[in-house]
Amino acid sequence: MTCSGLSLDELVELAEAEEARAVLCNQWENDPDVAERRQILAAAAPLVERQLDLVRARQETLAQFRRGPRGEAPGRARGERRARRAPQRAVM
Repeated sequence: MTCSGLSLDELVELAEAEEARAVLCNQWENDPDVAERRQILAAAAPLVERQLDLVRARQETLAQFRRGPRGEAPGRARGERRARRAPQRAVM
């Protein structure tokens, strides 16, 4: 796992998908006909889906990191528990 939370293989895959997507975008901008647009969309869909899968996995890694080692909400993992105090009575 790299500092980004993705493995090196996943980072390479993400970069390759982005490069392929950029090529498809360039093809799209060359004003293709309807049949070519369908081919471009069909080729782009799995690339974008894989990129989204990798981003979602990274989001989950960040959420786990945020929850801390014991799965607690931020602030609570470091012993910053809020004490519940009973109301104090006035002494006369």
